[in-house]
Amino acid sequence: MATSAHVRDADRLANGRLFVTGGYIRADGTTSWLPDSARGWQPANCYALLEQDRGVLVDTGVAAHAELVVGQLQTIVPLGVPLSIFLTRAELDCIGNVGPISEQLEVDGVFAGGNTNPFDAFDAVESARATVRVHVGRGSGDAPIFLSESRSLEVLDAPLRLLATYWVFDAATGTLFTSDSFGHQLVDSPDSPRIVTDDDECDPRVVEQYLLAKFGWIAEADTAPVRAALEAVFADREIEIVAPTNGCAIVGRAAVAAHYEAVQGVLARQSRPRVARGPQPEPEVEQARRTSAPKTQPLPRLLAPGVTWLGDCLKRKEGDRPVHVHASCYLVKGERETLLVDTGHPTHWPQVEAELDRLLDGRGLDWIFPTHPELPHAGNLNRLLAKFPQARVTGDVRDYPLYCPEYVDRLIHRPAGSELDLGGRSIVFLEAPIRDLPSTQWAYESSGRILFVADAFGYTHGGVGSDGDEPVHLPGECGLLSTELPAPPTVDQTAFLTRAALFWSRYVDVAPHFAKVEALLERYPAKLVAPAHGNVISDLEALLPILKAAHRAVLVT
Repeated sequence: MATSAHVRDADRLANGRLFVTGGYIRADGTTSWLPDSARGWQPANCYALLEQDRGVLVDTGVAAHAELVVGQLQTIVPLGVPLSIFLTRAELDCIGNVGPISEQLEVDGVFAGGNTNPFDAFDAVESARATVRVHVGRGSGDAPIFLSESRSLEVLDAPLRLLATYWVFDAATGTLFTSDSFGHQLVDSPDSPRIVTDDDECDPRVVEQYLLAKFGWIAEADTAPVRAALEAVFADREIEIVAPTNGCAIVGRAAVAAHYEAVQGVLARQSRPRVARGPQPEPEVEQARRTSAPKTQPLPRLLAPGVTWLGDCLKRKEGDRPVHVHASCYLVKGERETLLVDTGHPTHWPQVEAELDRLLDGRGLDWIFPTHPELPHAGNLNRLLAKFPQARVTGDVRDYPLYCPEYVDRLIHRPAGSELDLGGRSIVFLEAPIRDLPSTQWAYESSGRILFVADAFGYTHGGVGSDGDEPVHLPGECGLLSTELPAPPTVDQTAFLTRAALFWSRYVDVAPHFAKVEALLERYPAKLVAPAHGNVISDLEALLPILKAAHRAVLVT
């Protein structure tokens, strides 16, 4: 993957009240969120809004552009002017330069949307690259971010997304910041402006190719609710500029209307009718399958010879409901080499580091396999690479030159179907039938027959639906297998995490996805299923009805 940190001035919009800064990413078939056929350069943007004696920066760009972004901002933001940062997503293309910007400019706050919850990981942004420590606050439509008494930013739930994502509207300039939506417009060279206007053509085929590459779930979804939510955003606001985090800013009412209609047209053409299904009784897991194991089990836990489950649980409240959810990682030790599946949550780094030191017992860590580039799965990657100089990153690493450019020579791409021999046991990298990001992979450990499934098959335990202020579970319960829990997970507990982690599950009939899962299990029979979020599953056949019912419960009707 090629990037450009070409030193080019920021694009000045709205009479100097808005600036588009950042670098460019070459479209050459090696970026996970762009169509393979796309060619040109995609702007990777940060947006600086200035008003009198303060400013707000929407997203911070990728780490590969750190020096460029900081330099541009230093020429735009007057010396001593306080700057707030708003993050639309907790993905590495949005948060990559929080540290460098905070070190060089007067950053007085970092904000994200919504309420604190354990799934979006915004609270871990400050520690992801271990450069600075900043508090991440929250903003919503009821609590806007103010630039002045007469200018504030409205925070919106993104109607089209993959992970937890928030859009922002600046009424003063008529700018809608759309994060990873509307990022379809590329430029021919990194010398080009980062904007398109009323004079530029909008090609519906380009829009469609981008949407299918980035949001592939729309081809299987009833998109009517998404289209209605998108229409409400645009109908209720006078939008002069659409400002995506990646892709050209769209400037001018006619241009905005053309690109909006193109997106709505694609969503309408791709929409699939909802499959009518009758009422489904809640399945039950046979209590006879429960074991008489001890009621407590801390982590780490040995799952099979050479495979250890480690990490910790996040303890939060979602609305008025207390939740307790795993942020797990897994260490696989072969005779020759070792591999870590996911990196652990950034807030758990002290535990993860101590556990690895003890478990490796003088051995090095040879491979790191982040299932996808989201903070709970890749948030400790830079720390691990710094701690273990021989470690290499593997899996779908197409995007990682953008996120850890200092380690680009330690990135080894492995497409789905490839195999890594660790000595006495091997890891097979698999296409993920259930995923949130385009680059998500699963993996299968052959000796212990363990299937690592990233964000799939997760569930909370204890607390969901209770009246208490904290998750109601016994100390140490987080290390129990599914058959060792006092009771099997309910549909509600499983649906809660499904809805939070997999936005598309609200609109997609998951039956075809589970058919792919069952076909995969025929080829790779699993004794244990190891999700990132949820207790390790030791009775998948019995729990599959619960998992399927949870997806049916999430589906918007």
